[in-house]
Order: sequence, then structure tokens, then C-alpha cells
Amino acid sequence: MAFILGSEDCNMLIVTRLKLSNICQYTEIDIPIMTGLMAVCGRNGSGKSTLLRGLMYGLTGLVDGSWGTQQNLQRDGCAVPGYVVVTLKDDTSHRELIIKRFSVSGAKFPDSITEFKDGQYTEVALRRKTVDAYLGDLYGISCALLFQLVWGRQGQLDMLLTAPAAYVSTFLSSVWNTKYLETLRDRLKSAIDTVAVMSDPDQDILNTAKELNELEDSIHNSEVQLETTEAQLAQLYSQKEELEKKVSASSLEDAKKRATLQGQMQQLEIQIRSVLMVLEKRDLDMIKDKTLEELGNTYTTARDRVVHAQNIIATKKQEVASIENQIKLADMEKRGVVHERANLKATKERIEAVVNYENTTCEFCGGQIQNMNEYRSHVCAKLGYDDPAVLDQRLSDKAQSEAIIAKHILDLGSDKERAEILLEDWQKNLKGYQEIEASAKVNLDTAQYLQRYNEYDTQYRALEEELLSCSDTAVDETLASNLKAVTLQITSAEQQKEFLQRKQAQDTGRTAELKRVQEKLEAEKEQFDVNSSARKVLIQLRDVFSQQRAQARYFASKAVELNQHLAAFLELSGMTFNLRLDPDTRIFSYTTEDGYEHPTAHLSGAQKNISAVALQMALVEVIKPNINLFLFDEPSESLDVENKIVMSELFRRMNRLLPSIGGTMLIVSRDEQLIESCENIININQKEEELNEARSS
Repeated sequence: MAFILGSEDCNMLIVTRLKLSNICQYTEIDIPIMTGLMAVCGRNGSGKSTLLRGLMYGLTGLVDGSWGTQQNLQRDGCAVPGYVVVTLKDDTSHRELIIKRFSVSGAKFPDSITEFKDGQYTEVALRRKTVDAYLGDLYGISCALLFQLVWGRQGQLDMLLTAPAAYVSTFLSSVWNTKYLETLRDRLKSAIDTVAVMSDPDQDILNTAKELNELEDSIHNSEVQLETTEAQLAQLYSQKEELEKKVSASSLEDAKKRATLQGQMQQLEIQIRSVLMVLEKRDLDMIKDKTLEELGNTYTTARDRVVHAQNIIATKKQEVASIENQIKLADMEKRGVVHERANLKATKERIEAVVNYENTTCEFCGGQIQNMNEYRSHVCAKLGYDDPAVLDQRLSDKAQSEAIIAKHILDLGSDKERAEILLEDWQKNLKGYQEIEASAKVNLDTAQYLQRYNEYDTQYRALEEELLSCSDTAVDETLASNLKAVTLQITSAEQQKEFLQRKQAQDTGRTAELKRVQEKLEAEKEQFDVNSSARKVLIQLRDVFSQQRAQARYFASKAVELNQHLAAFLELSGMTFNLRLDPDTRIFSYTTEDGYEHPTAHLSGAQKNISAVALQMALVEVIKPNINLFLFDEPSESLDVENKIVMSELFRRMNRLLPSIGGTMLIVSRDEQLIESCENIININQKEEELNEARSS
């Protein structure tokens, strides 16, 4: 049995006519193919199955393996090549396609497809490969796959139900064409290669932002320096004006001033020499490019660390001393407990020595011992214990106390050891901190001496200049010199102002340029993100379609869809079990109404027959070719009466599922009940008689 179920999403192809000429036992037969449920009947050997074989040869160009090659279709004893003609109608464009295939191969007898539309015939495909490719596009699947699905009369689907996993995987992989995943991966790889690989502009954006911040800081600093320079210029202009006034009204200085200045200079020379003696022994590179404030902060930080470490060390020492005191106290307590236990033990031994069961006279009064237990209690009472058990309990308590104290001493010893380790670590840290403090102190002292030297040198130069001004013409020369110095300072300040203004203009221009660059980089970043996302998605898709995982997922999804259709078709048949394909094990099994799962080999012959029909329908539902045709070859041959009724009802229900555009269910059968359920019936014997009558007339 076999059938093809069409897809509802594409244009349907409807078979309207089948003609066989010199094929098998037929000299010539031409029958219309009706829509709906159609039966082909006739006596045994009349060629009913040949009609299906010829129809499938016309549609696919293939012959089932039991018949061998297409040459075996040629009618015996006939020299004229046989051929098959199948007419298809497109339900949308209403054009007709006439497929013609010969039983022999060769250039003189090529396969062909002719289109009939608007009253004209046009050849649209010629020769086997072209015809098969053209039909593959029309069907939506290859001719080989169409043949594999349709020609189920060989028992292939019955065998598929009970086949091992390897056979099922091979068969379904060819049916579902998992090789298209390789095509998808190739297309994805090509798409990935076409997406340009762009460099990430993040670093350029960060560098541009950093430079913009630096330029903004530079512009701000230039503005501050400009304000300072302008204020300095205003002050210098004022000084210049005052000096110009003093030059005209200057007077001589007293000689005493020179002597005073010389004495001050001598004192400064002594101080400078003493400072230089210290600086010669110091490494000035250690304080290079460091301010006095920085060095002071470094020394303060180092000093704070030293003080902190000293405080912790003092705390740790106190902690160690405290633990040692606790150990001493615990040890004293332990010795007391040991002493008490020894006394109790001696008392017990004394009692045991006095109460000797071999003695018959009392140790205290010398009288005869009548009751040894009373005598023992009497001895215990004499030694201060009313009951011997109390003595034993006290001995046990003291032993337990001794063990607890001993454990406490061990714990205190561990605490002391940890505290001593921490103390030792902090003492090492203190040593390092003290070295850092000493180095920081030396650097600070060096910086202070250097500052002192600079101050002394500045004072000395100021006194030297002042001394030079104390000549006979010193006053005028000093004022002139001061005036000249102020004039030079004004010139320098004006140059500084001009430089700052020029630098500010350059920084402003560079800032505008960088902002344009930043906008461009941000646009590139957006494009890079889009580009990267696209590449990432494509790469992820490529990985998703990786060889084994993608095929496994694809197979699993198809198996789920197949199981859904199987359940629906078996429900139509009224079967009391549910057939399914396990996506993991890739083996068919069925579940009974009670929920028990069994291998499909346990199905009866009739159940397998009906299950094969449901499986074929489900496979075609999953694939959805663009042709709406069902073929069945003796579907009820091995069924009993009850199951023939089930099969007939199943066909009626399937017929009601055909799309409204018209579909055909073609059944070859000799079963009267099944034939009566069909809407149209063709009797092959009657057709031959009509044809013979037509020929004789």
C-alpha cells in the first residue's frame, strides 16, 4: 500500500488521467483518475497493480526493485516501445502537464513534459534529468523521495516498524533530507565571511575621551594662569609707575647700611656652609620631583604605621601575658585536683586495706566482725564518707575535672602559640615600618635642609644686590635696576599671556576636532556593535547547525511531529493503541490503553497493516509534497472481517480529510466491502472488453 498527502501551503497537483501503451499485459489502456475515494478492481492477473506501478513510473521515472529496471515494463513480444502518460492539473493556474516516459532508454525515446494552457501545447522539459528536476520543483521534493514514500507495497514500512535503530535512522534521514543542514551551514559560513570584520573602536573612544578631558583641564588651567598673569601685569604696571617716580626723587644711603648688610651676609655664608655639609652626605635623587608636603605626608604615614604596629605589639604582648597567667592558674587548679584525687585514692586504698575480708577483728576496737558490709560502712564513716559509692563518684568527678583542665591548658597553649606567631609577625612588620620611617625621616630632613639652603641663598643674593646698590650712586642705580627688572618682568608676563592665549586657542580648536572624531567613533562603535551582533548571531547559528547536534535536534523535532500525526491517524482508525517513534533510541513502540509499552513486533499482522498506513500518512504529513494523491495496493488482503471493516471506515474518514480542491484516494482491491465504500469504481476487465469492442467495431 502507498499514498501521498499534499501540503496545504502550496499549489496542489491533481492526477487526472493515466495511459499505458505496451506496458506489461496492456496493449493500451486509458483511464480517468477521479477525485475522492476510487477503487480499481478486477480478476487476479488482470494488471491492477500494474496501473499503480505505471502511475509511479510516470510520476517519478522509477520502478520498484522487485521488477528490476524500466525495460521490464515493456510488454512481452512487442517490438514497439511502450510508454506511460500521466496528466497532472495545477489547481491554481488550471494548466495541464502531460508527462510521457518510455520503457526504453535512448535519444529517440526521451522523457518529456508538455504543458497545455490556453489551447496550446508547449514542451517545457525534455530528457530524464531535466524532467526529474522540473518535477522535483513541482512536487516540492525529489522524484526519488516521492517514489520512496509512495511505493510502500514492498512491505518497507511494515519492516520499518520493527527495524533496529540504525535502519530507522538511515531511512528517516533520507526521507527527511537532513543533508540540507549542510547547505544551511555553508550559507551561514558564506554570510559570516561577507560580514566585514571591523576593529573595536572602544580603545580609540577611551583615548579620545581621555584627551578631551586633558584638553578641558588644560583650557581651564590656561584660563586660571591668564587671570593670574593679568593680575601680575596690573601689579607690575603699578610697581613700574612707582619706581619711575622714585628714580627722580632718589637719595644716597648711609654707609652703616653697607656694614649691616655685610655682617648679615657673613652670617648667611656660615649657615649656607653648614647646610651644604649636610647635603653633601645626602642622596638628593631620593627627593627629586617631590614636594616638602609630600615628603612630610610620607613620613607621617610611616610614623603612623610604626605607632599602629607598636600598639598592636603591646596588645599582643598583653594577650600573651594574659594567656600565660591563665595557663598558670589552670595549672595550679590542675595540681589541686590531682592532689585531691590522690588523697581520695589514698583514702579508698586505706579503706580497702582496713576492710580485709581475711581479718575477723575490728581495727578500731579489736572486737569480732559479725557483718563485713556493716564493718565496711563503719570504716567509711570513720574516714568521713557515709557511703563508699560517694567516694567512687568523687574520684570519677576529680578525674573528669582533671581531663577538662588539661584540655583547657592545651587550648590555652594553642591560643598562646597563635598569639606569639602574630606578635612575631607584627614585630617583623614593625621593623620594616621603622626602616621605612627612618628613610622617610632622612628624605624629609634632606628636603628641609635643601629648602633652608634655597632660603639662605635667596636671602644672600638679595643682600648682595642690596649691598651693590649702596655706592655713591647706589640709590639711582638701584632704582634704575629695579625699574629695568620690573620692565623685564612685564615683558615676560606679556609673552606668557600671549603664549597662554595662543595655547588656549589651539586647545579649543583641538577640542572641537576631537569632538567630531568622537562623534565619528561613536557612530563606528554603533556600527561595530551591530556588525559584531550580526557575526555573533551568524556564528551561533552556524554552531547550532553543527553536524551532530543540529541533525539530532532536527531529527527529534521531526519525530515529535511524526508522533503527533501518527496519534491522529490511529485515532481515526479506532485502534486501541498509540504508536510512536522514540527520538533518542530511534525505535518504534506502541502503548496500550492500560499504559503498557511494547515493541511493535508484538503487534498482530492486521495491526501492523493499519499501522503502516498510519505511518505512511504521517510521514507524508511531515514532508508535505505538492501532490494530493493516495495509492493503496490490496490494503485489506491479510485482514479478517472485523479489521476489513476498520480499514473501510478509516478510508472513509481519510477521504473526508482531503482538501476541498479535490484529492484522490486510489485503491486496488478485490474486497467487495472495501470496494463498496468507494465513490468511484473502475473494473479493469470491463475496460478491456470495452476497448476490444471498440477495436472490433
